[in-house]
Amino acid sequence: MTQVASFKKSDREAHRRTILSMLETTPATVGRPPGHSEAAEPIPDIDFDWRPHPLERVVAARRTYRWPIVVGAVLAGVALLAGARYGLAVPAQQATVRQDEYRVGIDDFAAALDRLDGAPTVADPAAAADFAAATQTLRALAETPLPWALPLVPLGPDLAPVRAKLLEVTDGAVALSASASHAAGYRDAADHILSLPPLPFSAGPELIDPAAKALANMQAVSTTARAALDDDPAYEPYRTRVTAALAALPDWIDRYLLALRRGNTQLATELVAELERQRALAEADLAAVFAEVDIDAESAIAALRVGVDAVRILNG
Repeated sequence: MTQVASFKKSDREAHRRTILSMLETTPATVGRPPGHSEAAEPIPDIDFDWRPHPLERVVAARRTYRWPIVVGAVLAGVALLAGARYGLAVPAQQATVRQDEYRVGIDDFAAALDRLDGAPTVADPAAAADFAAATQTLRALAETPLPWALPLVPLGPDLAPVRAKLLEVTDGAVALSASASHAAGYRDAADHILSLPPLPFSAGPELIDPAAKALANMQAVSTTARAALDDDPAYEPYRTRVTAALAALPDWIDRYLLALRRGNTQLATELVAELERQRALAEADLAAVFAEVDIDAESAIAALRVGVDAVRILNG
């Protein structure tokens, strides 16, 4: 046992001396880069038999879908498309509808204008009322705002010039309608002022009371109609005459009834002729004003016809 241990120890000592001898005789090359003349030992090609995994398999294994986002994006796209179609199609359709409304409106107005022009006078109550209604309808149509459209995107007919011309036409129509309606008001009042009922020139006692009641009713109607007249200076001569005639009417009625009671046919006839003359003079004053109104209306109607033609051209 002791011999074996001694052998191993001596063997280790010999091995140690051998290593020290090698270190002393071998130059140190640690840390020194090889020279140019020293050929580097080539690295052998080693086949490791390794291949990368396909990228799609890795990505597919880790991919997650956010379905709410996908669905929301699809819905937003559909809404955007629908909004774009609405913004392009609906304004054009509305513009076409408004164009048709303008065409019908200007045709109806032109027909009413023709009827007013064909009346004996613009003061004719029926013609004036008809034209006033047509004017009001056209004005409401012209003042209606244009259909909404995308800015700077011309869709459908260009209605702005048509509407501007319509507003211009309605301004002239409103002025003419006011003049005609005003004259028609005087015409209607004149038909009730001093409008004598059928009166006898001679009558028995049983006819005097009915004649008195008819005259009293005529007086009341005349007074009411006169009170409804305005203060237009153009009609001042007419108002002055009928006011004076109405002031003298009670006395006239008394004289007429007295002539009937006395059987004075001549006086009764003269009194009726006198009142009819007063009414004729008032009508002449009114006719003079109506003549001026008709002259002004003639030029206004001509101007409106030009405007109507312009609207039709612009509206297409």
